[in-house]
Amino acid sequence: MQKKILLTFFYILIYSILYSQDTIYPTTYFISPVGKNMLVSGNFAELRLNHYHSGIDLRTKGAIGEEIYAAADGYVSRINISPWGYGNALYITHPNGYKTVYGHLNNFSETIKEYAESKQYALEQFAVNLYLGKEDLVVKQGDVIGYSGNTGRSYGPHLHFEIRETENDEPYNPFLFFTKVLDNIKPEIFTLAIYPFNDTSFVDKTNAKKIISVAGSNGKYTISNNDIEVYGKIIFGVEAYDYLNSVGNRNAVYSIDLYVDDTLIYSHKMDKFLFSESRFINSMVDYKERITSEKRIQRSYIAPNNLLNSYTFSKDKGIFTFTDDKKHQIKYIIKDIKGNSSELKFSVKSVSEISSTIKYKNIKTDYTMLMPYNVDNYYITNDLRISVYKKCLYENLYFYYSKTKSDSKYSDIHNIHNQYTPLHSSMTISINAEKVPEKYIDKAIIARKNDDDEISNCGGKNINGFITAKSNKFGSFYILVDTVAPVIKAVNISKGVKKTSGDLISFKVTDNLSGLETYDGYIDNKWILFKFDGKNDLVYYECDKNITKGEHNLIFIVKDERGNQNTFSTTFYYN
Repeated sequence: MQKKILLTFFYILIYSILYSQDTIYPTTYFISPVGKNMLVSGNFAELRLNHYHSGIDLRTKGAIGEEIYAAADGYVSRINISPWGYGNALYITHPNGYKTVYGHLNNFSETIKEYAESKQYALEQFAVNLYLGKEDLVVKQGDVIGYSGNTGRSYGPHLHFEIRETENDEPYNPFLFFTKVLDNIKPEIFTLAIYPFNDTSFVDKTNAKKIISVAGSNGKYTISNNDIEVYGKIIFGVEAYDYLNSVGNRNAVYSIDLYVDDTLIYSHKMDKFLFSESRFINSMVDYKERITSEKRIQRSYIAPNNLLNSYTFSKDKGIFTFTDDKKHQIKYIIKDIKGNSSELKFSVKSVSEISSTIKYKNIKTDYTMLMPYNVDNYYITNDLRISVYKKCLYENLYFYYSKTKSDSKYSDIHNIHNQYTPLHSSMTISINAEKVPEKYIDKAIIARKNDDDEISNCGGKNINGFITAKSNKFGSFYILVDTVAPVIKAVNISKGVKKTSGDLISFKVTDNLSGLETYDGYIDNKWILFKFDGKNDLVYYECDKNITKGEHNLIFIVKDERGNQNTFSTTFYYN
């Protein structure tokens, strides 16, 4: 018996040693990729639209062309070039189990540039995603690997920098590795939100959320009204930001803890996340407030289909039930990764009952159907088929549908729930195409219109008389037909113009509806690498060694997503 007890104790001890310790990160392994002056303009896990920021944004003196350095020894394992996302991006794998990512580069170092361009010419395409072997492009710590830029979805020159675990591509908070970044500023708290969880929960006798401005400074915050009445199941939310020394940008906070009467009911911290989890941000935040007011309120509630691994603790998923005629003390503790801490303290008054008349009024009866989050859901009429698949929703949904007339000749407008409810993955929409003439059926798309009348293309295929497409957002949908080719506007090229080495041949390319699908430029019938700046609708070629002296024929061809094509042709001289 004694031997068994000792053996059990031994196993418990070993388990505690292996699993109770915090991960130890190498804090001297990586050097700054931008040199000594490491100024952060955006931090890890910032609340972006539909995703968490997966790295840190580093200032590059507001300039394009600043040298970017390899953070450690390794090899270039991936080169991704795109008009969107990270633009020109490098991925370097290191022998310590991590990889680093460098995004929005204006250009690569000469060796890397030559390698990438050789592949682009071989594939005859600008956008490439290249995976390399260990021996292809080896780099040493401190090597210049590229130059700062503004490519992709970037709106000012900077470096997007990430540290990922090599095995599963999981991004980590870089401040776990760079511990000497100066920060002694406490997070600031701006907004408190209190939500009725269901139809029989109330805040100040209404079934609507309450948004409250917060007062305070230097880590101590409160609200002016500490007699807010609550009944039933309630959840809370908070809007807070962190700031770093020497930069004024709003950054994401590292951790949020919520206490009711000194009992922890919710906690999360942002050390890392998987890219497959990033869209769960739409469940963590108050999605409607994010769209309508741009407030980034983080709800202290975990929906049934919110599988983000950054939650470290919750009691009843962050839901607290108030029915006891007592005053309750609520406390938020919000920290940055350096341990700077701020508190929001307030109280709510719980009541034991609410008028049955008020309860009855707020029970939902006018919805189209109930869609459980954990099953496939279908809504079908003669004109419309909707498939909201299992795990598309974060929680059960009281789904609404209506139909209105449209200016389109080809279908009515189908109002599928509302744009303020997030979807985690795409639903399938099929709209009856009987009004679309046969000659236009391949040009038909499903368009989505939001409450501001902004139209976006969902694409679509004709399947058994229905145009079928996918959308990862609710909204208003209808059929449009795209028969108009993209527009090509020459910026600095015309018949007989003279060009020399380094000069640009540029076009503005726009499309009215379905969006640009392909573009190709040819000089003397030879494919030439035109680059695409997506956010500025600019396609350009920098005259280089691929052109010989003399007169040349230029042909530039663009095609949209529905196959409509336009061509520009001219001659020019190269000296």
